[in-house]
Amino acid sequence: MSLDADNFRKIINELKDYIYRNHKLPSVSDIAEIIGISDSKCKDLCDVLEGQKQIYKISGGGKGKPIIIIPYYMMEMIFNTQPRPDWIREEKYNFKEIENLSKQEKKISEKMNFFYNLQRLLYGTDIPLQISVTYALKYLEFNDVVHHEDNTNYADVTFKNDDIKYLIEVEGTTKQGNKEKVLQLDGWIEVDINDGLPADRLRGMFILNHKRDDSPAERGDPLTYHAKQFMKRYNFILLTTPFLFEIIKQVHYGEISSSDARNLILKGENIDD
Repeated sequence: MSLDADNFRKIINELKDYIYRNHKLPSVSDIAEIIGISDSKCKDLCDVLEGQKQIYKISGGGKGKPIIIIPYYMMEMIFNTQPRPDWIREEKYNFKEIENLSKQEKKISEKMNFFYNLQRLLYGTDIPLQISVTYALKYLEFNDVVHHEDNTNYADVTFKNDDIKYLIEVEGTTKQGNKEKVLQLDGWIEVDINDGLPADRLRGMFILNHKRDDSPAERGDPLTYHAKQFMKRYNFILLTTPFLFEIIKQVHYGEISSSDARNLILKGENIDD
């Protein structure tokens, strides 16, 4: 793979990750800093990507103004989303068939969302991935499953099982899981210990969607060497989202029980050196 081809891939991946991670759009300079190239080089590469309709520039980068970029497909979704005005529902502008079709659409949408929520385990990141993990744990009937979406200074998700509280760090990344996330998980456990909870009733779990742009069959080792060592030090449980997804599918198709699935989750995956 040529250097430019590698940088094209990095720009697209880091652009999407930046948006999901920070909930705002990056500038060309932001992406250049992340992937370690000059602003001018990044701008030239972005010009090519814009010509290929892979990204879209929000601003032209006039004097003193940064060039803001967004994936092309996201911009297309914005352009194509036009909310229906309230008056369109008036009888003279409406069709009789719409109400019945809307009811059918709602039922189908609810059924489809079940599957979409679980498929997102394989490609999601940030809040959407956390929502899918929460959805999956509730589906498996764990107790007291809570998504701490509004508390950025705590675990992403928690649940209880046999008087043990499990604190979960959820990550979706285009790379391997690193030690920083593992150490962050240890910090959330310290929060509960400082609040008076006994350490022997707390357990950390790292749920990781690593190399999420690749097919799960091609992703390889989920953790860096140092991440593995700290996982072992703290006796944390590792779950990759493809592993969780397969367990969910087995339950859905009646191949294993929810109880067996919960045992597999609590056992976690092997962490090899």
